[in-house]
Amino acid sequence: GRSAALVRLLLGASPAEVAPLLGPEGPWTVVHARRTDGTRADALTAGALGASLGSTLVDAGYGEGDAVRVLLQEPHAPAPQPGWTLGAA
Repeated sequence: GRSAALVRLLLGASPAEVAPLLGPEGPWTVVHARRTDGTRADALTAGALGASLGSTLVDAGYGEGDAVRVLLQEPHAPAPQPGWTLGAA
């Protein structure tokens, strides 16, 4: 279910649309992130961000290729991360 939810988010589904796939473990938060220095986020930096936020559900390089999405099992905004600008939905 989690993998299917992540795939649907990658394809542009809203968090509300994928919530049923995640089961009763939520609520879930989708974090959208970009590097503050303007560089592209690769798999290594995206994975490190996911680990810092406590999640392995990470999508690197969506949008224009420099953004990252992380799916968190938390009902609140994530803590600030050095080197990243974060937004949560």
